[in-house]
Amino acid sequence: ASGMKASGPPTVIVHPDGGLSVILPLDGCHMSVHTMPARELAILDVIALPPHDPQRALDVIARRITARTVRAEQRTRG
Repeated sequence: ASGMKASGPPTVIVHPDGGLSVILPLDGCHMSVHTMPARELAILDVIALPPHDPQRALDVIARRITARTVRAEQRTRG
């Protein structure tokens, strides 16, 4: 949805508390997801270069995990 393409396989780390950390390299950027089941929390970090739209990636993921609440913060870097 955001136009980003994977440039390699994801790295998946399974934590003892049942949480996951997943890092996916994308063309010129990356996406990471960290889950904390005990806190019912998932944190998504999308680093994207123009013309890609990180908000579209967030929207797709939030729909697929059926998030009750989504809080987003966007920062311009550079």
